[in-house]
Amino acid sequence: MNKPVFLPNDIVRHWPEVFKGIKVKAIPLEYLDAFHVTFSDGKKWIVECKQPDRPANYEREIRALFNEYGPVIKHVEFKVDSARVKNYIQKETRKFMKRKNKPKS
Repeated sequence: MNKPVFLPNDIVRHWPEVFKGIKVKAIPLEYLDAFHVTFSDGKKWIVECKQPDRPANYEREIRALFNEYGPVIKHVEFKVDSARVKNYIQKETRKFMKRKNKPKS
């Protein structure tokens, strides 16, 4: 069984009461700032994640990168835009609370 993956401390510190203890199974591409790839020969790539016009193509390109270089990738570190995640959660929570507190007609 795989060891659970938790958010790194540099992300948790932005909003510890929410981010602490979260297990990560997937990261939506729109919340990625970058990812750092370390290869078995010691080379390192930093891939910045700018939001493209066509997210489906972007996902395919990233998948192709991992498919092509997967056997020689030693480590990948994802850099998440935690401020953006926090803003999204707060916005959606406010919308939810407005609906919940809205009087029934």
